Amino acid sequence: FYARCRCSRPSPQRGSRFLAVRYRRWIVVNEVRLLASLHHPNVIDYKQSFVEDGCLYVVMEVVPHGDLAALIA
Repeated sequence: FYARCRCSRPSPQRGSRFLAVRYRRWIVVNEVRLLASLHHPNVIDYKQSFVEDGCLYVVMEVVPHGDLAALIA
């Protein structure tokens, strides 16, 4: 299995940067929910996700022959 970290730590002030970070976090959470709902032989299996030290880790199966970009290049 493979875990990838997606980190974003908002600044303490509540300005436009804070809202942008919250929006990106919302997008990432929705992406993880979508990935968890997909069950298809041509889509990499989602295993679990967790937050540790403010970073979101997504655990997925490993593709045996590398990534798609390397395969079609």
